[in-house]
Amino acid sequence: MIRVARKLSPPDPVEWDPEFLVGFERKVRLLLQFGIPKDKLVHVLNTVNLTKALCLKSVEEMERMLAFLNRFGGADLILRRPAILNYDLETHLIPRIGFLLELGGGDESATATVLRKFPFVLAYSVDHLKDHVFDQAPLFLSLSFEENLANKLVFLVKIGYENRTKELALAMGAVTRCSCKNLQEVIGVFLNYGLTCEDILDMSKKHPQVLQYNHESLEEKLDYLIEEMGREVGELLSFPAFLGYKLDGRIKHRYEEKRKILGEGMSINKLLSVSAARFSTKSKRKGPVSAIHDLNESEDK
Repeated sequence: MIRVARKLSPPDPVEWDPEFLVGFERKVRLLLQFGIPKDKLVHVLNTVNLTKALCLKSVEEMERMLAFLNRFGGADLILRRPAILNYDLETHLIPRIGFLLELGGGDESATATVLRKFPFVLAYSVDHLKDHVFDQAPLFLSLSFEENLANKLVFLVKIGYENRTKELALAMGAVTRCSCKNLQEVIGVFLNYGLTCEDILDMSKKHPQVLQYNHESLEEKLDYLIEEMGREVGELLSFPAFLGYKLDGRIKHRYEEKRKILGEGMSINKLLSVSAARFSTKSKRKGPVSAIHDLNESEDK
């Protein structure tokens, strides 16, 4: 008989039905054989729904589920999120992990590493994963975590991202498109221009792509914003998408065109976000009054 150091949480009445308790001790032993340490066993059993995790599963189902999970983190994965034991193998775990595995090009090792770091994603349906969690991360699972993602994760946490959040998942998705060195340089550029980690966090939550831009290109745009346009770097907090426009092809061209009419105090959001066709049409109009009127219209579409 397995002995535990303290009482388990009171189970639902159905859990005391003899039919549901058949093989219970054997199932608990399976967890120990799977690698759950004895001193962590009570925590795991107190955390899960015993009916779903053990009682309603046959010994054979438990064995199949544990064998499947062993490919993707094993006992460590369960210790990080014991509620995984509540899920059904066929309807929950296989489809969800299968989706992540597909994103990673079939790389089980990379998928296992991401699951160990972000086990909460298994709480989401496949449809939810497709629509929300990995919208910006087609390359998320294809990278070497140990050499690349781990370092990027450190940088993101240092600037204020919280573990196990959708915002962190989106930011990680964005930085898969740049090197770790470039991410470090990007953060350094922002800090050198007077922005704080809180500012960088705020900008990247609004526009995650700012974390993946080339750091040299960012410096050129920031210099132009401050020195040529006479603006404050703090304006980026409300319109971080400024950094995504081409300097020569859009920013300089439009600024020079409109400065002749409007002077220095134009909205950089309205200046850049209006379509090329509409900008071209407006630029042909004569006189400052018409141009000022147009730029004051709602153009953020």
